[in-house]
Parts: sequence; structure tokens; C-alpha cells
Amino acid sequence: MNIETAKQIKLQDFLQAIGHTPIKVGSEKLYYKSPFRNETVASFKVNTKLNLWYDFGLGKGGGIIALAEELYHSKDISYLLAQIAKSAPGISTINYYSYHPTKIMVPEEPAFKDIEVCELSHPALLRYLSERKVDIAIAQKECVELHFTHKDKAYFAIGFANKTGGYELRNIFFKGCIAPKSFTIIKAKEHANTCLIFEGFMDYLSYMTLQKQGKGILTLSDDKSAGVSDIIILNSVTNLQKAKSLLTSYDNIVCLFDNDRAGWAANAELSKELGAKVEDGSVAYSKYKDINDLLCDKPITTQQQRKGKGRGL
Repeated sequence: MNIETAKQIKLQDFLQAIGHTPIKVGSEKLYYKSPFRNETVASFKVNTKLNLWYDFGLGKGGGIIALAEELYHSKDISYLLAQIAKSAPGISTINYYSYHPTKIMVPEEPAFKDIEVCELSHPALLRYLSERKVDIAIAQKECVELHFTHKDKAYFAIGFANKTGGYELRNIFFKGCIAPKSFTIIKAKEHANTCLIFEGFMDYLSYMTLQKQGKGILTLSDDKSAGVSDIIILNSVTNLQKAKSLLTSYDNIVCLFDNDRAGWAANAELSKELGAKVEDGSVAYSKYKDINDLLCDKPITTQQQRKGKGRGL
């Protein structure tokens, strides 16, 4: 398979072949739950006319090659083409004579308007955090409450700021972001030799809750000392590349990623580039998908274990 052949594959057929079915169908648009994360509402769109996708949570989109980069965490074209061919053998391609390559146009981003930021206090949001066992005082210190409109409808959500002025959004029904999408860094008051890296802010809040409860999960190797730590929350493993330049100055880097393929791949990528200074902190909650599941005592099910199939990358 070459690039041109791959570009002729219909995105909806490729997604179907790897296990993703649209939950809403329009005349030229299909809406899916994102293939990059667990969510309860559709935030991933495919324009079947242009054969392009857009993920509202990531704030990114493109064609099948860009999709493969996000799915398989690589920019190696040969590897990506092999994965596309392997993941979806025999699926149809767009008819060559009816297909005219189009300049990549990213579909429109969601129009969040009338954005208001206030202290986190809405009972529904606090109840959601309580259900996730997150300490309310910690959440109120680290997060805000956002009210906004989208397509003339009013919404509210927990907001977690990133370094570029955007916000991660979360409520019981929705997971997304107000652009620009980026990672968050929380610097210690003193010079830090260690950096803790989390995938999402709910993992970070859960970690801080466990610390407050005296149930800290972090134990470094015998020859390392955590000491004072800086913290990076990626807000998606796809932001790892953006954060890498900040990591070279640390003696210890502890990855507290999800116990899934994306988390293992991100940890392996850092270990390959930065060597022994990188430590896999997820072993402390190996029976759980992430730190919040540890906090809520929700072990990985047998079905999830079969789906993950171990750490083979």
C-alpha cells in the first residue's frame, strides 16, 4: 500500500473495520464517539464528501494518514501504511475516476461563545466530582467553572486551564476542550529534579486526592529520589510531543499514564528517547485502567484485559 492508495480508503469504512460505528448519521457527515478516548457523547466527525475527520476534543483533524498518526502514535509513514493495511484489509477505496484529490481543509471548530469563568460551585459539577471520589477542595483549587454557549444552547462544565489559554472541559455528559489545545504545567515553588506526567486532569486530581488521604501511590526506584516535583498534565497523549522539550532538564521523569495501548506507547516513546531517567509509575495501579479507577476501586475487568492484550506495542 502507498500513500495515494491509503488516501482513497473511505474513512467510514476504515473506522468500521477497526470497531467504530457512527452514532449519528447525516447526509454528508457521520458522528462517532472518539476513537482516541472513552466518552459518552459523539465528538468525532467524518465528512464523507471530503473524506476528512475532525475531533472536537483534540482540536485536530485531517485525512486517513493524520488519523493513523493519532491512532498508532507514530509519524513513520511506512509503519502507518502497514498498520492501515493490517487493521483494515480488503476494505473498499474511493473510485479512482470519481475521486479528485482535494486540498486538506480542516472542518470548522466548535463555536464556543459567551464564555464565562467563575469559581467551581455548581451542585451538579460538585456531585459529578464526588461520584468520581475527587476531593472537592482540591478540585476547586485546581479547576474553574465555565459557562458557554454552543450552537445557541447554554452549557456549563468543569474547566482545567492549559498553558496556552485553552480549557479542558468535563461534565457528566461531555468531554472536550475550548481551543487552543495544549498541555498544562504546574511548577513547584522550589527547584525540582523530578517531573510527574499525567494524561488528563482527572488523573491529576485523583492523584492529589490520594496524597491528601495519605494513600500516596508513588514509589521510585531505590536509586532515585522524588523530592520536589514539577507536574505536567498532557490533556491527551497526543500533546506529548509538545511537552518533550521541557523534560530534558529533569533527573527523574515519572509517567502516570493509563494502563492501555496509548499510555504504554507514550511511556515507551519517552523511555526510548530519554533513557533510564524515565520511570513507569503506572505499575503502582496495574490492576486499574487509570488513577481515578484506583481511587474509585474499579479494577480492570476481564473483558478490558482481553481488549488490551498486555503491553505488546
